[in-house]
Amino acid sequence: MRLTAPSVVRRRLDELGTKGRVGIAVFNRVMESAGVQSWLERRFLALMRSSGLPKPALQRTYRSDGNHVARVDFDFGPKPVIVEVGGQKGYLSFDERRRQEHRRNELQLLGKTIYFFCTENVVEDPSYVLTTVRRGLAA
Repeated sequence: MRLTAPSVVRRRLDELGTKGRVGIAVFNRVMESAGVQSWLERRFLALMRSSGLPKPALQRTYRSDGNHVARVDFDFGPKPVIVEVGGQKGYLSFDERRRQEHRRNELQLLGKTIYFFCTENVVEDPSYVLTTVRRGLAA
C-alpha cells in the first residue's frame, strides 16, 4: 500500500525499540527481509545470513545516462557483485530471454558481475550458492 518505507520503520524501531518491549525481536527479524519480493529471495537472504556473508542491498535500481537499466534482487556493493534468483516463470519465452540478456549486458557494461541461481540451486544445493558468492566477493 506504500504507506511507509522500510527505512522509516527501521528508524522508528531504533528510536522506540528497547529491551523488554514485547515483539521487538520478532519485528527485527521481519525487518531483515523487508524489500524481498518472493519466498525464494527470502530463502536466499536467510542463506546469506546463516553463512556469515555480508548482507546485500535489496532491490537496487541501476540507471545509466538517466535511463533505467535494471532493478536487481541483491547487490553486494561496494563489490561489483549482483545476485539474481528465480524459478522457471518468466524465463521461457524468446522475448523474455532476449530482454534478460540485454539487461545483463547493460549491467556488465556498468562493471557489474551477475550471478544467477535458480530455485533448485538455492533449495537443494546451498553449498554451491555459498561457494559461488564467496568466490565472487573474493575476486
